[in-house]
Amino acid sequence: MAATPVKEEEFDESVYENMMIPTPVGDFYTVPYRGLLVADVRNDADRFKDATDVLRFLVQHDPRRVNHSQKLIRNGAGDPIVFLQRKMTSLHYRWSAYLGDKESEENYLFTMRMPSGIHKHVKFHIFLPGNLDKKSPDFVVKGEFKDHTYTISHRDVPVAQASEVHEMV
Repeated sequence: MAATPVKEEEFDESVYENMMIPTPVGDFYTVPYRGLLVADVRNDADRFKDATDVLRFLVQHDPRRVNHSQKLIRNGAGDPIVFLQRKMTSLHYRWSAYLGDKESEENYLFTMRMPSGIHKHVKFHIFLPGNLDKKSPDFVVKGEFKDHTYTISHRDVPVAQASEVHEMV
């Protein structure tokens, strides 16, 4: 079985030359070039591999939990990177992210929330700890999560994209 090629959009690298993009988790998990990650979506975890079929990230969730209220992101070696916890106190979807494998205030990384409960296309705003007024998000994640297709933007400039790759039988 071969993966269907992903169509690359027009990409103007000059937009990024003088842009300082914050790294919510750490510089170790960023690269100064574009790369393709292929998602393998399963009930217990989503696996993200690079073009050489090396596992880079694993997003674990418990299929028994309603709305997947907790997620654990691991690196390719299986070490925990980020723990996501859905906060039930909000009318809108709101998640808090922590470095490592559990919720702890000293390891707080960012908050992710849906600006409105009703959207044709899903949109999340991400606020880093230094963004105290929370008037404009540090990042926006927008797309069709059911179809695993979305874009992450910083100041209206796309910095990452994901699209589902289907296997040909």
